[in-house]
Amino acid sequence: VKNKNLKKQIKEIYNKKSIFFFNSDNLKKDKITKIFQKNKIRICAILNKNKTIINFYEQFKLNKQNQQRKANLSSKLEVIIMAGGPGERMKPFTNIFPKCLLPINEETIIDKLINNFKNVGINKIFISVNYKKNLIKSYLASNKDITFLEENKQLGTLGSASLIPKKIIHQNKSIFISNCDTVFDLDIGDLFNHHIKNDNDLTIVGCNKKLDINYGVLEKNKNHQLINIIEKPSKFFLVNTGLYILKMKFLKKLKKNENVDMDTFINNLLSENKKIGVFEISSDKWLDVGIWPEYIKTKNLIENN
Repeated sequence: VKNKNLKKQIKEIYNKKSIFFFNSDNLKKDKITKIFQKNKIRICAILNKNKTIINFYEQFKLNKQNQQRKANLSSKLEVIIMAGGPGERMKPFTNIFPKCLLPINEETIIDKLINNFKNVGINKIFISVNYKKNLIKSYLASNKDITFLEENKQLGTLGSASLIPKKIIHQNKSIFISNCDTVFDLDIGDLFNHHIKNDNDLTIVGCNKKLDINYGVLEKNKNHQLINIIEKPSKFFLVNTGLYILKMKFLKKLKKNENVDMDTFINNLLSENKKIGVFEISSDKWLDVGIWPEYIKTKNLIENN
């Protein structure tokens, strides 16, 4: 109010570009923290739909909560990124480079995955390598938090986890398993809490994906007479994203250097009546960049956002 006439109307004085949050925003705490840092603010109002103040975010409390959350995840969750495959679906790029080094908006896919985990306090990361492994190791050579698991042969989509040292496998820990051709935007803390709360042996991240059929679909009766035709229908399926949290003790089931695919491992757990849960996310939270159409779509989304 310095040098202002206090008899003027308040609308000539107050800040018309104030920063606030709606209670329905459901923003992640790390995103709120970034907004605080960018705008150099210490406290911010939370409003209901009528723009009435119902609570506040405080920077100090957010920082403290984030530190506690990161410490909790770091102490209870290991990570392995599967980057040993040849990337057949991404040729001709993968004739020269491994697919985890595909560039997206001045980063590679592997950079994005690593940063997702580091942002929640998980710094110790295993990466399995085989195909063009020297390129991956050279690219990530300066990152001292990474331990490479080197396959001498293709070990399938899970077999490389058998190379994790036995002394790391802790009874009370879980391990986050991720394919290297996936881009996700989910709260790892929420996923981990879901896994723990439900006491799952394995939690699979599933995504509702719309699949379009580019043909007219025929429906017939038992006498092979047409009863209906549906032109280019769409169906939704809950698909496997290639993201998992597994109780670490189950890694002991893997024999060292044995080729094991994740679907076989999951079916074995099911046959043993182990508890397998699904953490469901929306389609805008996950993109498979292991095929060219999805890669181009993801690249455009990130560059335009």
